[in-house]
Amino acid sequence: MTNCEYYHSIVQRYRKGLGEINGKYDGQIKAKESYRGSAGYQADIEKIEQERAAEIAALRANCRESFDVCIKSMEIHAKERPMPPPTPEALAILQALQMREHLTRDDLEHAANAMQECSVALGVLEELGRKHEIMGFHVGGSNVSDQFVRDAIRTFSKSAQEILSLDRCGVRGQQLVTGGGPNGTSFTTASIGKFRVDVDPQGPMDSAGRFGGVPGEAYKAFNEAVG
Repeated sequence: MTNCEYYHSIVQRYRKGLGEINGKYDGQIKAKESYRGSAGYQADIEKIEQERAAEIAALRANCRESFDVCIKSMEIHAKERPMPPPTPEALAILQALQMREHLTRDDLEHAANAMQECSVALGVLEELGRKHEIMGFHVGGSNVSDQFVRDAIRTFSKSAQEILSLDRCGVRGQQLVTGGGPNGTSFTTASIGKFRVDVDPQGPMDSAGRFGGVPGEAYKAFNEAVG
């Protein structure tokens, strides 16, 4: 199992676990509904919610440990992957691009196609893209730059934290909570994060796109880079 496949399996495990836990305790609360207003009703509900919280906490701890193992493995594989130096031809292309005052996305993509085997050179191209404010430029294809890999791993890690903050799943619209901004009318940062990750990915590639920011065309190369 690759690390991208492992990450996807953890997401699925957490979502399935949340669904089962909430289904069980929602059912128990519904069964108590006819006793609403009775002397022991509130105490019973509080006990049910405490048990729910304890089970969610245990699930969260288990999946957090798995996410940590997965992210660490990604980082180790990324550090160990081969780092061939740029060829003389690649260096000549990079030098020519660095001397130009204006670059386009086509310029960078054309250069990337000529140096797919060198992640160092691809990283320079991405830096040029940032320098010339070519938004969203990345070098997919048969290779990915080291910076792209590091950024994606950080995004995977951030997404894992947001996924683990979910108390329910499959209620995406309900995740958004106002309270941010000067008047408290904007959605909070935490709730936006929950909204972003409360999705049911259709496979490891979909998970990589949603939780790691890895485009489909770069998935194969990224997958090879992180093991």
